Amino acid sequence: MVLLVTLLLSVNEMIKKLEEIAKRNLRVETLEVRNSDGLDFYDCSIWGIRGALADAYNAGYQSAIADAKKVLDECRN
Repeated sequence: MVLLVTLLLSVNEMIKKLEEIAKRNLRVETLEVRNSDGLDFYDCSIWGIRGALADAYNAGYQSAIADAKKVLDECRN
């Protein structure tokens, strides 16, 4: 049960982070589907897409480092 709650929190945190990245790099208001072509499709520059992908990669990398540090700390105790 604790693992499930932890995974759900991680998914929610990931979605928040992806929305931040999309807003900053792609000028996308939300990642929610709104069932409207005018609201669900965007024209994006290649540098915006590149920036969004780089930010997402770096966020995942930082998260993996933080998780590895937690595991190492738990092993030491």
